[in-house]
Amino acid sequence: MADNADILKRLAAAQDGFKKLQSTISRFALPAEQRTALNDQIRRLMIPREQMEAMRDLAESFGPPITQIQNLRSDISEQRDQLARMEGQLERMEASADRLSVAAESLNDVYTAWWGLAESMGWVPARDVAPGDEELADEQES
Repeated sequence: MADNADILKRLAAAQDGFKKLQSTISRFALPAEQRTALNDQIRRLMIPREQMEAMRDLAESFGPPITQIQNLRSDISEQRDQLARMEGQLERMEASADRLSVAAESLNDVYTAWWGLAESMGWVPARDVAPGDEELADEQES
């Protein structure tokens, strides 16, 4: 009789633990379907012959699938390739901007020298003035 009482105490303790676990799970912010699935998996853990299978299923259902991880890695690799291509394009654009800047400075130096030569010879060529820039041209002349 003592063995039966001991078995009943163990069973009651297991059920108390199971109830505590269920109340903890119910406090998680899981969708109802996931909560039900989790409770079912935990119930299966109570039956010894299904424990290993249930533990494997539980790990698979709440762990990230390998295909998602592989797809994520593939996406990251594609993004890195695209960024490398974009870096090359940006470097070429930066080099072009640098060349344009050097050319503009050289042109300005030539224009300034030419203008100085023209003024020293007493000839003041008419400056091209874009429409709307007349006021700016008048200020520069004075």
